[in-house]
Amino acid sequence: MIRILSVFLFTSVFSTVFAQAPTANFTALPLSACVGTAINFTSTSVTNGGPAITQYSWNFGDGVTVTNQNPSHIYTTPGTFTVTLVVTNANGAVDSEIKNNYITILPAPNVGFNVSGLGCTVPLTVGFTNTSSSGANFTYAWNFGNGQNSNQQNPANVTYNAAGSYGVQLTVTNTTTGCAASFTDSIVVSNFQAGITAPSTGCVGSPVIFQDNSTAGANQWSWSFAGQGNSQQQNPSFTFNAPGVYNVTLQAQNTGSGCSGNAQHQITIQNSITPSFTANPLTNCAPSNVTFTNTTGVA
Repeated sequence: MIRILSVFLFTSVFSTVFAQAPTANFTALPLSACVGTAINFTSTSVTNGGPAITQYSWNFGDGVTVTNQNPSHIYTTPGTFTVTLVVTNANGAVDSEIKNNYITILPAPNVGFNVSGLGCTVPLTVGFTNTSSSGANFTYAWNFGNGQNSNQQNPANVTYNAAGSYGVQLTVTNTTTGCAASFTDSIVVSNFQAGITAPSTGCVGSPVIFQDNSTAGANQWSWSFAGQGNSQQQNPSFTFNAPGVYNVTLQAQNTGSGCSGNAQHQITIQNSITPSFTANPLTNCAPSNVTFTNTTGVA
């Protein structure tokens, strides 16, 4: 009787422990997608009457692991991936579910283009050369950033009528898989001009400040002060040592775009004025009226 009771107790305990172990399982949507698409994973694990599941450990097969119950994951490379979920309940009981070759990630098209015809004046005509994936199962959508669009693989030249920065985007779609990819490049259409801001007159021996007023983006300057001196500063200060009319020139350049321009400014330099005056009388008794006379510039 004692032996039978022991077997019964062992069987009951074993059955209870087994029943308390969770069963891991999960689903995913979608099972096949393009690179960059979010895959949503949902745990369908059950407790089997035991305590609650307290830990979830996911391995997406691409080196990424997370511990969320219902995670979302983005695969960055194409391929077929095995996904594993390990669950643990409050008693420490563990179960795992492995789904081999469960997720299929399809490659995105290669997308890119080259730009030709950039210049420094408007209107500007620009050409685009498509370097993307090609074939009968690829479509192309261009947005040139100026209100113009094209569905041609190699579009006609595009004319920009105003200076500015334009974002050009090309989207390539593989009609067989539905996968698409985009590439955006910024092109700068310049109407580059050099400019000078400075006074029209100055005095001998007094510094005059010359300010660069060229098109934004200028980063190299060459000033010439009518043979009196030179400067490579953006906003130099220069002192003329003799009266006269001087033509100051500036060559400004944007070394990034290769655009440059020249500007000229005329300035008249006059002799400095020395103030002078007289007083009469120079000596007197208080109270006294003294007359002051301005003699500045009087020969």
